[in-house]
Amino acid sequence: MNPPSGAKTAAALLLGLIAMLAQHRAAAGCFSDMTGTETEFSRRLNQDPQPVIADLQARIARAESGGDRDASLAGLYAMLMDALERAHRIDEARTAGARGLQALTPADGAALQRRLMLTRITLLDDLGQITEATREYDAASAAVPEDAPDYICVLVDRGYLHMRGGQQADAARELIKAYHMAEEQHLDVQRADIGSVLARVYIRYDFFDDALAIANDTLRVLARTNDTDKLALAHLIRGDALMYQGGLDAALAEYDLARSFYAQENDAGDVAGADRRKCGALAADRSRAAEAIRQCQLSLQEAQDLGDLEYLQLSRASLGEALLRQGNAREALQLLNLALDDRQGELTAQKRNSTLAVRAEARQQLGDAAGALHDTNEYLAWLRSDMLARQPAQAALTRAKFDMESRDQAMRQARTEAAAARAVAARAALLRNFVIAIAAASLLVMLAVVWVIRRRRELIRERESEHERVTALGRLTAGIAHEFNNALTVVQQAVSLLATRESVTTDPAALELVRSIEQISHSSAMTTAQLQSFGMQQTLRSRAVPLQRFLDDLRPQLQKAAGSGIRIELQLDRPAPCGWIDENQLANALYCLVSNARDAMAGHGTVTIRAGQDADDFVRVDVIDSGKGMTAEVLAHATEPFFTTKPIGEGAGLGLSMVDGFVKQSGGSMSIFSQPDRGTTVTLRLPVAPRGT
Repeated sequence: MNPPSGAKTAAALLLGLIAMLAQHRAAAGCFSDMTGTETEFSRRLNQDPQPVIADLQARIARAESGGDRDASLAGLYAMLMDALERAHRIDEARTAGARGLQALTPADGAALQRRLMLTRITLLDDLGQITEATREYDAASAAVPEDAPDYICVLVDRGYLHMRGGQQADAARELIKAYHMAEEQHLDVQRADIGSVLARVYIRYDFFDDALAIANDTLRVLARTNDTDKLALAHLIRGDALMYQGGLDAALAEYDLARSFYAQENDAGDVAGADRRKCGALAADRSRAAEAIRQCQLSLQEAQDLGDLEYLQLSRASLGEALLRQGNAREALQLLNLALDDRQGELTAQKRNSTLAVRAEARQQLGDAAGALHDTNEYLAWLRSDMLARQPAQAALTRAKFDMESRDQAMRQARTEAAAARAVAARAALLRNFVIAIAAASLLVMLAVVWVIRRRRELIRERESEHERVTALGRLTAGIAHEFNNALTVVQQAVSLLATRESVTTDPAALELVRSIEQISHSSAMTTAQLQSFGMQQTLRSRAVPLQRFLDDLRPQLQKAAGSGIRIELQLDRPAPCGWIDENQLANALYCLVSNARDAMAGHGTVTIRAGQDADDFVRVDVIDSGKGMTAEVLAHATEPFFTTKPIGEGAGLGLSMVDGFVKQSGGSMSIFSQPDRGTTVTLRLPVAPRGT
């Protein structure tokens, strides 16, 4: 007389999440979300509804006393209704909705009226009045136009209530339509909410692949929102899809993940719902009775603490089933009798009949053959009717999917045909005006060609003039630097001689003066070297330099230049390339780039130096920082000599021009990529060492 275990498992899993969806109706915040004006309210509501309720009650009191004339009293009551529903204070939420309807003014509009009226009706479901809620909602929403901005919310509420009332085919039609409308309008969050309900309908009628695809898509969308409440529900649904495909452990992992999300929000009702979900799944597995008993006892206690009659009845039914599996038929029967007692709380038809099947087994074990036969016959009668109803419902669901896909295809075809018609009309207009258009186009083309030719000549002259200017400036700079360097050499030699004289070494003041001259002359010599590098007139001593060895040796000096707050990171290709480079000049260039990076990052962060083979004849050295970056305007002048964005006295503006001159004189090139707040990458392309060197 035992009923088929697969059917009972299906009933346990389906009803568990339907109860969960009662706490998280997809359209619970849909009407407010569609206005786009209550984003902050929704965010605070997701965190904790209690302070939101207190704040709204205070604002309503001020508005009713005339202290806040700008606020919509009906709008405040609508938000209070949502907040109270989120806190599971359903009677108070319905009262707030009724007061909001009474406070409506012509300025509030039809959308707010629908929000108050329809949401208040859906709250009947939370009170266990599923049939009444469905009947009232169908009547109240029949006149809502399809072009209303909140029509998607109406479809979702209506589909949800039909699903709760067992009208799965009707639910599917409403939800599939809403899902496609949200997709067309790029309403990702609403589409994810709708998918949470639609996936349950797919699971009910064995469209497991469709359900899992929607659950996965919902999780992808919600991962960008960090909405832990909706993420938890999506994990519950994915757990169901996996459960129906035989993966109990994978499903339990999804349920545990959902519970952890709810625990982060400190929402006892949601945590209890996830625990109840796990209880039902474990109870349906005959091999895990002990684990199911522990889980269902926890779920039962949570339901009692919350005073949630629906969770209480579901937990009693599942705990009774688990106790029966462990051989405790008498205690199981007591719990099953309570679960089937409508005075204790109403179960849906599917859960009630699956519980009858379990009670039949308990009665049989206790020797009550007549009672067992009665329960089994009642269960089998329902099962036959359900199986008969499932076939047309599955067909209707398939038809609904097909109709929506056909509608989408028809819309795409209509758009294509409209575009084709517009193209034909455009061609006709073009032909009618062909003579005038071709004459005007010819004239415009001639003028454009003349302008382009002139502009090209101007650009060529400008480039040639700029090249000549830079070349002349480089030569002049290098010549001045060369002469200045000769003078500095004499000064440095003279200072060296002075530093050895006894009259100087015994006079602290004179010795300090000589040292100052030495420092200034050394600094001036570095400046002249930079000028010569910019002018590409320095003497390079290029040789084969293995970049691995070179960068490893140079790293301590670069780290010192960068400072303690910046980490130097080296990344080299294997095998590391060998460049044909003046080693000292490359070191100076890297010092300069690291110093610039340090200033750009305000002394904190990581500078990455990456080296590798760029092409057959070149090696590449990248210096990458995560600093403030450069605007396009600054980047255009970055390599010009004496250009700097630093305050006066903190930079001469020769650094990048020196590096650019050294690289070009070496036979390579330098490029800079930079964006504001996204860092800078300076790339040096230098000749590779000849083979055999």
